[in-house]
Amino acid sequence: MLHGLRNLFTNISSVTLAVLVHVVAFGILVVNVNWTSSEAKPRKRVLIQAVTVDKKLVQAELEKIKADEKKRQDELKALEDKKVREKKKIAALEKKRKAQERKLKAQEKQRKAAKKKRKIEKAKLAKARKAEAKERKAEEAAALEKKRKAQKQKEEQQAREQMERELENALAAEEAATAAQTEVEHYYALIEEKVNRNWRIPIGYQPGLTSTLEVRLIPSGEVVSVRLLKKSGNPAFDQSVENAILKSSPFPLPPAEKGMFDQFREFEFTFNPDKKE
Repeated sequence: MLHGLRNLFTNISSVTLAVLVHVVAFGILVVNVNWTSSEAKPRKRVLIQAVTVDKKLVQAELEKIKADEKKRQDELKALEDKKVREKKKIAALEKKRKAQERKLKAQEKQRKAAKKKRKIEKAKLAKARKAEAKERKAEEAAALEKKRKAQKQKEEQQAREQMERELENALAAEEAATAAQTEVEHYYALIEEKVNRNWRIPIGYQPGLTSTLEVRLIPSGEVVSVRLLKKSGNPAFDQSVENAILKSSPFPLPPAEKGMFDQFREFEFTFNPDKKE
């Protein structure tokens, strides 16, 4: 505003100076006209005409100067208005630029915040997944360990049961074997008793004689063969024992359903008449 007023005062001074210059010029012109025309015409008439011409010229010149000044002022005003508009446009563009810059900064801030949030969420998710995987692995390991222990317990139980069954079977077998042996011994005793009953003392018998013979039977208990394995040294005694065996046929045997005949199919029979019952 101050700059505009300064320009206005400067312009007014310039106009005033221009007017004064033109007035002086026209004054000189009038003097020249008066000097030249003073001999031919009356001085008073010329002066009146000169004054009239001077006013018109001055007026015209003033009008032209005013018009030029107005034109120049209009141009200056237009230029000033243009500058103002450009300044406003620049200010608006600067404002828009700053707003855009603030917007971009805000977007960048939001982007960074979103990126940071995603990073945190990703880290949390990774941590949660790791913890879940660790927990799942621990659960699987615990389940596997539980299964292993259960399998081990099952195997141990089966082993114990198997051992118990084997022990029971062994005990049963032992008991059966003992019972069978007892029964076999019982029938051997019956056979020996029967042979003793059918034995007749031979001539020349001396106490202390012992004879061992191989006896073969059939399932009915009948004797099919007798063979002397160990002689007593007294043929009459050995023959008497063989005769007693054959005379005792059939031998008493366990029932066939007990499956003990193999114990009597072929066996050694030692006869000692001095043996105490």
